[in-house]
Amino acid sequence: MIMTLSIATALTSTHMALRSYVAEEEARGDGGMQFLPVHTVTFDTRGGSEIPSFEVFFFSTISEPDPPVLEGSEFAGWYRDLSLSKEWSFRLDRVTSDVTLYAKWAEPSPSG
Repeated sequence: MIMTLSIATALTSTHMALRSYVAEEEARGDGGMQFLPVHTVTFDTRGGSEIPSFEVFFFSTISEPDPPVLEGSEFAGWYRDLSLSKEWSFRLDRVTSDVTLYAKWAEPSPSG
């Protein structure tokens, strides 16, 4: 039951986002509709090793890249805001506009 509800919720959410996009395109009134825009995903490693940006279609999920490396720090995840309060879920979050994800760094764990 929980799985069915989750799938139904995801499908409803997808449908609503696409309906909203189509309505916006129709409201522009330029005679043409460019379906499913492309958005850029950028990774700000905040001093760590570089991760290349890439483009995806509207409402796509993205795969988590290999973690960046920063000497003296331990990678602690990707966040959608610079204050590092809203963690990005690669399983659930969808790209609906250009987005920058920010690396969070922590003190390294003590060795065994």
